[in-house]
Amino acid sequence: MRRDGTTINNTNPSHLILSVGISTLGNTGDRFSDFELYRSRIAYNQSTGVFSNSGPAATGGHSEWEFNPNGSIREIGDLTLTFAFNTGGVQEIAIYKW
Repeated sequence: MRRDGTTINNTNPSHLILSVGISTLGNTGDRFSDFELYRSRIAYNQSTGVFSNSGPAATGGHSEWEFNPNGSIREIGDLTLTFAFNTGGVQEIAIYKW
């Protein structure tokens, strides 16, 4: 995921670009794919094979979205994109904000 520039406001925002690809074994039945986008850096420990997130421990490592009283974004948080699909195509797309 990349931002095309450094401006994050309503007047002239820089575009946020995300490229995603998925593949599954087989072509029948119900399928689900989740993509989690984190604000904080994720680390990988090669000796233990464990991923860790540096987000706040109080929220399970996730960064919460924070909003100003007028509804504008004060602080960007984590996102989860969920896709449910089967042989008939995409059945549901959901976006969850922490």
